[in-house]
Amino acid sequence: MQLILVLCFVNVGFLAITPYVIYGHPLSSPTLLLILWLSINGPICWWHSRKKQSDNVRQISVKHGIWILEIENRKYYCELNAEILCWQWILIIPLYSAESRSVIRLVILRDSISAEENSILRRWIHSECG
Repeated sequence: MQLILVLCFVNVGFLAITPYVIYGHPLSSPTLLLILWLSINGPICWWHSRKKQSDNVRQISVKHGIWILEIENRKYYCELNAEILCWQWILIIPLYSAESRSVIRLVILRDSISAEENSILRRWIHSECG
């Protein structure tokens, strides 16, 4: 819905300048208008698709080395793909999902969970993963 509103707003402005481009410029053509339209709307659509890919993880659990992520009421069974980045202010856990055949990078910022949960998670990661 948000994408539609943004595109409508951008395209109203595009339609407002179209008569000036068509009649006011000797090099104007439908191809030029299409290129102009794509250069305006393409980045907006790309941004929206990237935004939709960043979903919030609702629950994380680990059983027998299998990480179970619940994202948007769907469970992903993953395995640790590489080393976990564990800095003071961020955790990045790269997980491989065999179902979707993709790497899910679980990013946990320091202020995204409570201090107690953050401490428990970091201690567990250091004890299990080295």
